[in-house]
This record gives sequence, structure tokens and C-alpha cells, in this order.
Amino acid sequence: MAVTFLPSQIAGSEPVPLPYTGNPLRLCGSDAWLIYQEIGFVFGIIQPLNQWLSGELDELYPSIQNLICMGLHLLLFIVQLIFLISLPFCIILPMGWFVVYVVAVLSFTAAVGRVLNGPGDSIVSNVDIGSDGKHEDECWLFLNGVSVGYVRFKILS
Repeated sequence: MAVTFLPSQIAGSEPVPLPYTGNPLRLCGSDAWLIYQEIGFVFGIIQPLNQWLSGELDELYPSIQNLICMGLHLLLFIVQLIFLISLPFCIILPMGWFVVYVVAVLSFTAAVGRVLNGPGDSIVSNVDIGSDGKHEDECWLFLNGVSVGYVRFKILS
């Protein structure tokens, strides 16, 4: 006998999202429908293109380092899109060639990711949030939400 867990369906006016353990095809369809509904907000990510309110600290500021990072992100996007589109056609390849292809794409992605993210896997915060006694039991996690990363190479000026 199979058991299916159904989360609480009590909700206000908002629809209840699918559980993350749900059917992968339904989850993918739900994500595609959400993208379709919110497509108008996509351009707000890069707007306005001509105002950099933070100056050189802005992610889209046209400095050499940011342009290199954005170019590498575009390259990753193109390579990974081609990879995903090509996967169904890999059925005609021998298994050995398919493995070589997948390893090559993953290695390229990891190498470009290493250039973008820098040498370390994580950064340890040096902000002392527990000295006042109010937040000693809290663990804080910071996720970097910018579109460009660390540039390991120095541009000669």
C-alpha cells in the first residue's frame, strides 16, 4: 500500500504551492506557468540600464571587471542552453562519447564558475552579531544576490 503525504490545503486567497517532493513533471510545469505569469518582471532585473546609483559598486556598472563577469555569465548561459537542447540527440552517441561530452561540459562549467566565484568555497562573516547577548542563539546565512562575481585576474591599466 502506497502512502501519499498531502500538506495542509487550508489557504486564503493564495493557491497552495506544490510540495517540493511532488511529481517532478508537475513541479516543472508549475515553474513554467509561474515564469509565464511573471514574464513582465524579467526586464526589471536589469532596468534601468543607464543609472548606476551605487556607482562602481553596482552589478551592472560597465567596468572592465563587471563586463568580463557578465560576459562569462552569458557564455555559461549559452553553453548550458546548448547542452540541455542537445541531450535528446545524444541518444545516437555511444555511451563512452556521451560520458566524455557530459564530463567536458561539466568541467568547462566548473572552470568558468571557479573564475567567477574565486578560489574559496565560502566566506566566513566577520560581523559580530552575538556580542550584545540578543542574538547569540541565531545562525545567519548570507546569500549573495548579485549577478557578477569575484574576478581573480587584475586588469592592467
